[in-house]
Amino acid sequence: MGKRRREYEAGQIVSVMDRGELWLATVLEFAPSRGCKVHFNGWKSSYDTWIPAEEIHTEREGKAQEANRQRARAKKQKQQAEERRQKSEMSNARVYITELPGKQTPAALAEQFRVDGICHIPQAVGGAVVDKAHDASLNWFNHCVKQLSTLGLMQELMDRGFAELKTRHTGRFDFQVPLFSSQASVSGFTGGEAAWTCVVKRILGDDCVYLHSGVMLSNGGSHAQPWHSDGAHLSE
Repeated sequence: MGKRRREYEAGQIVSVMDRGELWLATVLEFAPSRGCKVHFNGWKSSYDTWIPAEEIHTEREGKAQEANRQRARAKKQKQQAEERRQKSEMSNARVYITELPGKQTPAALAEQFRVDGICHIPQAVGGAVVDKAHDASLNWFNHCVKQLSTLGLMQELMDRGFAELKTRHTGRFDFQVPLFSSQASVSGFTGGEAAWTCVVKRILGDDCVYLHSGVMLSNGGSHAQPWHSDGAHLSE
């Protein structure tokens, strides 16, 4: 291979190695003694940094790795779409409870929701299930944070988040807990045995399907969460 260029111009597209992968970047400044100050394309300016000239790669190399990442993302999105489809089929196949504990009926609670925008389902979840879900949520969150900290990805969690764990605001996190869909001890939150399902079907109709469950964790002193779009939908 020929020797790489050692001089660059502002605005030139190059690629830079970070975390074992090449990323496209734009040259902001060039100084022979320091190399290139670059801006990582698609990232915040807080990530702008100086890179030695000998560590700069060509735009072509970066585009090749970006194409690989896009293919990987497309594959993951396809897998997630298939998982949502399977969940939809499973939800439609469930046998839902039709009665609630206590004196309130699904019809009465659905009407309360239509009038007030909220309804209270009595004895919807037992204390033992809540305790197990609480422990499972904290254990999974702490596990994720430990892994991200080890990998040096905590700043990325704060800035952008991940599909499985997102920062909604300071001290407030939104994430999925794998055990919720695999552990029978907390299955009372979801599925046909959950007390809320018959009320939801009264409100949305019998063709509504369960797609997703997650946890909102708010630590002490957390900020209010801004409005945002919530998840994917089966239709427009």
